[in-house]
Amino acid sequence: MSLYLVTPSDAEIADAQADVRAEIVTAYSKAKSLGHRAGIAKALLLAMTYDAANPDESPVMDEIHTRYDAAA
Repeated sequence: MSLYLVTPSDAEIADAQADVRAEIVTAYSKAKSLGHRAGIAKALLLAMTYDAANPDESPVMDEIHTRYDAAA
């Protein structure tokens, strides 16, 4: 039995990262609309963790605050 490792392409990585970012922002949006403080905290923690792991990308925290908190 042989095992081959397949390295994802840059496009596949970018798509996966975009999906994760969208999931975090969506989770925050849903929690905020419901007034669910634990859900908001969890989404913010995920955003901070993602931002720390991906310092070369624009921060998800900035996206969340620009979209939702600026309107408040």
